[in-house]
Amino acid sequence: MRAGLARSGESVLGAAPRMNWLLPVSIAQTAALAFLGFCILDLTQKTDKLAGDAARSISESSSPAPSAASYVPAEALTAADIRAFLREEVAPLRGANSRSDPGAPVTTAPLPTNTPAQSEVRRELEGYIARGRMTSLEVEQFLTKAAELPAEQREQMIRKLTGAINSGKLDARL
Repeated sequence: MRAGLARSGESVLGAAPRMNWLLPVSIAQTAALAFLGFCILDLTQKTDKLAGDAARSISESSSPAPSAASYVPAEALTAADIRAFLREEVAPLRGANSRSDPGAPVTTAPLPTNTPAQSEVRRELEGYIARGRMTSLEVEQFLTKAAELPAEQREQMIRKLTGAINSGKLDARL
């Protein structure tokens, strides 16, 4: 029995020097965690302060206090005042289409008629649709030609192309 105690005592005492390093390591880890925690708190306070400063500077620069001359209480505004204000604001936006008679019809620029370039692109697309397929090179060439058209005509050709692809009339891949 004594031999058994000695063995168990030796193993406990022999293991004690190996376990002595655990206490300093755990203390160091605790200190490191505490240091990191304080660093995070400091950074949080700094970012909160910066965010508050930025919000204050944005609000000060974007919304100046209304002057007494420009401020009108809502009760003092009439429908005629609001209409006049809207006319003043919209007039520069109208540009060449501004007119003195509000009842007169709006004149718009005439839509461009089919140009030879659009006719050629349309014939080419209709040929591809009749054939039922387009290679990636043909798609690139078609899009290059369509890009040379005016915006409205280009959009029309692209819509026709995508409509044919989506309906299954044309098998085309980029």
